[in-house]
Amino acid sequence: MASDLGVFEDRTITKTTIAMRNAGDGLSQAMAIDPQLLHQGDTVYVVMECKVGPVSFDPIKDSETECVRKHVLRAGAATIVDAHLVKAAVEAQTAKIVEAREKEKGIQQLPTDKKLKADHGEGLHDTSPYIGCPVCFPKPAPSKKPAGKTTGATKPTKAAGTAPKAKAPAAKRAPRKAPAAKK
Repeated sequence: MASDLGVFEDRTITKTTIAMRNAGDGLSQAMAIDPQLLHQGDTVYVVMECKVGPVSFDPIKDSETECVRKHVLRAGAATIVDAHLVKAAVEAQTAKIVEAREKEKGIQQLPTDKKLKADHGEGLHDTSPYIGCPVCFPKPAPSKKPAGKTTGATKPTKAAGTAPKAKAPAAKRAPRKAPAAKK
């Protein structure tokens, strides 16, 4: 991944960051036009239009070969949007961040069916099937036999002229006693 970011003055760019300017101004202007009442603890989703401004390359501490590319964004128009418009994208990014942090700590998670299907769709299983992938190894479809029918051995048939077995009389029980009244 780091090689995709390029090189600046013989230093490999290994990270990118942003600093945002005027973020509150655009949102305050939007709320002046379309006022909304927000309460402590509310979660809101904000979409901003930003213009990329100055870019700087900051050295990484204790490294002679790496640097961080820092972008300064100047916020323009902004608005609060309904969660259904962006929540999935925010959750996907949050999951990537958690996965990256766990990977740095050496923590590995088993992939979910959703992740395996996504990897399969991206062609990551093209060279060889991935064990556990529900697309590479689909579960067999349930049989379409009618309910109540059995398979295998059948019941023996009665020989002609044999009488049915007599049922044993039901055991007699003693009558139940009423529970004693509590004092």
